[in-house]
Amino acid sequence: MKVPVSLPPRLSLTAGMALATLLGVSLWQVACEKTDMLKDAYRCKDRAIDVNANASTGVDQDTVVVCGNHKLKWKEKNKEDWEVEFTVSPFQQGEKKIKKGDPPPSAVAPQISDTAFKYSITVDHQKHDPQIIIMGN
Repeated sequence: MKVPVSLPPRLSLTAGMALATLLGVSLWQVACEKTDMLKDAYRCKDRAIDVNANASTGVDQDTVVVCGNHKLKWKEKNKEDWEVEFTVSPFQQGEKKIKKGDPPPSAVAPQISDTAFKYSITVDHQKHDPQIIIMGN
C-alpha cells in the first residue's frame, strides 16, 4: 500500500527574501561577536619575546601575535648577543634593525587584516627566521 507523501509548502518570494535577510544579519552578528571574543580572549597587550640561543628559532616563541598600537620587546634569557632585522618594518616609526642595548622599537602599526611579518634574528652569530603576526582591526 502506498502512502501519499505531501511536499512542504513553498515559500513566497517575499518570505524567502525575509528569511535570507534574517539569516545574513544573524551570521554577521555572530562573525563580529567572534572577532571581538577573540580579541577579548587574546587580551591585546605589549609582548616580550625571549631570545634563547638554545631554541631552534633563536627565540622561545616562534610566532608572536600582537595587536596594532602595542609594543614588542626582545630580551635575552642567558645574556645572549642578538640583533633583529626586518625587510619590511611592522613598526610605526619604520625601525628595521633592533639590537641588544637599543631602546625598544615604536609600537607596531595597525593592520587592516591579520598580517605576518617575517624577520631574522641573529643570536650569538647564528641566524634564525621566526615571525610576528599583527592582528587586523
